[in-house]
Amino acid sequence: MDWRSEGVAYGDSGYCSSPASLMNFCEGALAIAATIDLPTLTSLPLVTTQGLIVPEEWRKYYPTLLSAFLSFQFVCRARGRHVKVYDCIERVDDSLTLLSAIYLLLTALIPFAVKAALTWGETKYLDGAYAIIMFQVLFIILDGVSIGTLHYAKRSNLFYPTYLPPREDGVRVFQEGDAIARLHSQSKEAQEQRQGHYNALIAQFCLTICMNLLIMPLGLVHHLLAIAVVLLFSNLAMKSLLRFIPWFRAIMNKELRQPLNKARLISFQDNVFSILATLLVLDVALPRGLDSSDTLFKFLRQNSFLIIGFGVAFLFTLTYWVIHKQIFVHICGLSTAWRQVNQTVLAFTCYVPFASIQASKALVPNKFHPALYDCERRFATVAPMPASNPCMTTTTTTTTTTTTTATPNTTTTASTMSMDSYIWHRDPVFVFYVMNFVVGLIYIAYWLSLLKFFPKFLSQDPTLVAWRPLVLAKCLVMPLVSVIGVFLVLVTPPEGWAMMAVTAIPLLWVMVGRIAGVRIQKNTRTRVDRKVTMTHVLVASATFKSLLERRRRGTGGDPLRAPLLDGDGDDDGGGVGAVALDTLAEATEEEEEEEGRDGYDAQPPPDYTESANNDDGNNAARGGIGSVNGGNTMGESPL
Repeated sequence: MDWRSEGVAYGDSGYCSSPASLMNFCEGALAIAATIDLPTLTSLPLVTTQGLIVPEEWRKYYPTLLSAFLSFQFVCRARGRHVKVYDCIERVDDSLTLLSAIYLLLTALIPFAVKAALTWGETKYLDGAYAIIMFQVLFIILDGVSIGTLHYAKRSNLFYPTYLPPREDGVRVFQEGDAIARLHSQSKEAQEQRQGHYNALIAQFCLTICMNLLIMPLGLVHHLLAIAVVLLFSNLAMKSLLRFIPWFRAIMNKELRQPLNKARLISFQDNVFSILATLLVLDVALPRGLDSSDTLFKFLRQNSFLIIGFGVAFLFTLTYWVIHKQIFVHICGLSTAWRQVNQTVLAFTCYVPFASIQASKALVPNKFHPALYDCERRFATVAPMPASNPCMTTTTTTTTTTTTTATPNTTTTASTMSMDSYIWHRDPVFVFYVMNFVVGLIYIAYWLSLLKFFPKFLSQDPTLVAWRPLVLAKCLVMPLVSVIGVFLVLVTPPEGWAMMAVTAIPLLWVMVGRIAGVRIQKNTRTRVDRKVTMTHVLVASATFKSLLERRRRGTGGDPLRAPLLDGDGDDDGGGVGAVALDTLAEATEEEEEEEGRDGYDAQPPPDYTESANNDDGNNAARGGIGSVNGGNTMGESPL
């Protein structure tokens, strides 16, 4: 276990704990702050009597959609800076905990500041300018808290480098988790590295503050979108441009090149997906007085779209979480730009659950409400069911008028109204599937871009490399479901169950996994068997021959026909192990004839104690023994 994973008492400073537990709390709090603005998406007036694509109505709700997207991006940016600071801190005391709480409190205000800037930023004169300036001042204060945290940690001897730079011979001084790290943390080399990393982080935060101050006059002319773009990409642009300055380049070269804190990033993403999966249930408010069946069925009828939409959102969110999790199994490192891409993918995924609520609003009143009304009539005496929407009222009135006057245009009027109602009901569901299709394509492009252009970010483990096609197959499930849903929307009547396409997700998931898994398993087994055979042939070295000779003298038989170690080869004496040992027998006999049996028998058994101190001998011994036992370890499929 890492010696930094537990709390340690340090004299007069009291109990200083590891930042791990504090950061676990921070990850959950920041994930909630990132998604706290998303429930406002359910307030869009998408009813069954109103078309979804109405430019006049959508213009009123552009700030709502943009606010959710920008809030998520800004909170993710604040979370990345917070993790960067606490990755360099060895111990956490009460003062650092208080500073972290202040940082979280200010971060929780980001969604409200973004919403205020978008709502009031387009107004004239001072109100909009004040809103945007307050929005920028909030980020300046956040960077100031980060600088204060670093300064206090360094002054209190709580700040330390995770890794020291390599020595001249290329050997790293220590690795994370080694006991020698604690002893070496006060060396001169460690102090220089600590100071260089501290200067680099302070310089980044100070330059970000300066950039916010420079673009603050843009708030007077209400260029909020330009401000948002500059703030989101200021860190990456700042690093790219300021590398041309020698002084800053020297500071950046001294900064620690820490690897991706994969555990922290996955923890944050898991929290985001879990909150998305359960956030919509907050809108289902149970009334206080459920004293009769009439009240119960009335409540269910009024909130049926929320209940069904929550179920659909939970299924879609769970599927995207599994896909994202499988992608990160293969990822071993990310750059600054690619982290921005990753959080943008997460931001687009956040729209899918809330789009399901809008889609359920269009379908539930037509199919679910009449069924509930029939159940309600069985248990209570109620008035006749009213029209669920103005479209039904208009259609009924038209039909009555037509019957009275007996005009010849009855069929034309009814069919025209039915077609209009069909289009109105279809649009929200259609947009839901289109949005899901776009997000599915984003995940496919995300994975293919990693494979094609950034293979250095992916793990080179042979087992993971063999199973990469399965990730692409799983990413194809969501676009296929969207295609099925769009087809049902186009061919079914307005009161049909177009949302039933979501039931195809488990079926497609199992089918794709089974087909791709069997294919990959077959190809992987063939490649592994061939690799094992070649390994057995190539390890016929002096160490392995010495092991054979020792067994020959001990057993008096043919050591190549008997298992050298327990479990070698198959039970029936055949298989890859027997073929490999036959090949080794021929190679061994040819080398023994050249060297002479007398001289070879006179050699003493190898001293493995001395061989352990020799890198070449140790590697050869491990390779020989591991290869023989490979009939049991490498010969089997890793699946």
